[in-house]
Amino acid sequence: MYLFFIIIMVILFTTSSLTQGIMVHTMTQQNVVSEGLTARREWSMTAQPQDIEGIDTTTVLYPSASPALSWRVHGSAFYSLGSYTTNTISRNTSAFITLEHNKRSFYSAGYQTISFSRDDLGQNYFLEYTLFGKGLWWLGDRLNASLYYAYDHQNEIPYYFPQFTFNVFGVSAQYWFNQSTALGASYAGALQTSETELFSFFGNSSARETDYAVHIASAHIVHSIGSGIWLSTSAIVTDAKWAGTFFYARENIHVRLGKYTSLKASAGLGRRAFYLDEELLLLFDQPEVQTGGFSLGSVIGITENIGILPAIEYDLFDDYNITYGSLGVRISY
Repeated sequence: MYLFFIIIMVILFTTSSLTQGIMVHTMTQQNVVSEGLTARREWSMTAQPQDIEGIDTTTVLYPSASPALSWRVHGSAFYSLGSYTTNTISRNTSAFITLEHNKRSFYSAGYQTISFSRDDLGQNYFLEYTLFGKGLWWLGDRLNASLYYAYDHQNEIPYYFPQFTFNVFGVSAQYWFNQSTALGASYAGALQTSETELFSFFGNSSARETDYAVHIASAHIVHSIGSGIWLSTSAIVTDAKWAGTFFYARENIHVRLGKYTSLKASAGLGRRAFYLDEELLLLFDQPEVQTGGFSLGSVIGITENIGILPAIEYDLFDDYNITYGSLGVRISY
């Protein structure tokens, strides 16, 4: 795994004006192809620079603690719809809450559920849900670090796909050289547990297997080019036991259009088969290989404490493509 970080850091240090500070939380996906049966999983959320659940944690760089304790609460809810070239439709609902303390620490939790339907299989033939948790802390004026966890449960498709559970544990850090440039890296590992029903003349039983199945290493550079425009480049290495080791690169541009409104576009290229974006609380858990993707999203501020978050995305895989649309609302107090 140390080799992952070495590869990523060499690539990033040879790149010019880059950044990862401003993110739009779009969609995740998972696809199952078993004897001609295709299912998809995805969920969505839109965010801002260095976001947890749409909360900007880099608006105040080098934050200092307030003499009086100051807490804020941020809540958000989202709905997304996915359309696949395999005639599968996905529907997702999600909700997130973040507690912010003195702009120096952030504690987030989220819940997401997905259902899938296809004409030849009937309505809602597959369900999945995911739980997220994350803590982010500023350690001094320039460095922040975080710990995060995701629990993903995928229901069984009888005779085609066993029941799966993923427990993902991760750690990340980011260092700000000045108010316009930062460098960050993260590592996560996933335990995969599968449970298959066994049928026989003497009765039914289940076979259970747990394996340390996935390693994920990533790094990013953040850079502002002024006038409210941020650029970002991310390098991601994933190693899944069922797919092998892959490299994926992503480029983002984020533009502030007003005090509470912003626009973001993103493009990715490469190959990856499993990935957790800890900044966006977003899990890409598909066993198939993604080869690229494009997205466009915005944060439309109604007031300082209320925002509407629409997004669209188009993702490419080896054997199919997916188009997503999502809409969210965020309220802060």
